[in-house]
Amino acid sequence: MPDSEIRRANVLSTILGDQKGGKGHSSVGPGEQAFSLRADFRGGRRKRGTAMSHYSDYQWDDLGDRERLEIIFGERIITIEGHNLQVLSRLIDKGKLESFEEELTARIVQLRSNPPDNEALVTSIEIYPDFEELKRQIKGEENVQTRFTRRLER
Repeated sequence: MPDSEIRRANVLSTILGDQKGGKGHSSVGPGEQAFSLRADFRGGRRKRGTAMSHYSDYQWDDLGDRERLEIIFGERIITIEGHNLQVLSRLIDKGKLESFEEELTARIVQLRSNPPDNEALVTSIEIYPDFEELKRQIKGEENVQTRFTRRLER
């Protein structure tokens, strides 16, 4: 395989992930701290981020068949459901979590049958306020007379 195809294959595997899948999250190295937290939704067409400097609280609940981690970042609430979310909560406590991703259904089935100890399994992500609501507030769509961007209601 020529070098250009090898580089292209490496880039594509970075973007699309390999067949086995990754850890489902990324963190910074020793002595570093994350500046933002990014949520990658299933399918890869939606990503939402927030500044780690807005982090204030989290609540981690065991719901029996799954766990729920709710994190408050200023005016946003990120709700993560899945399994083994202690991995994510420890990284958040240390300011090391950079991103996490909602897993594809096939990967969820695979990991439920053989769950690794050091890997969080994120089955759903919800962020409030949602993207469309933020977009409406920024554009000022409720104020049709002036159509000026207005202050966000918080």
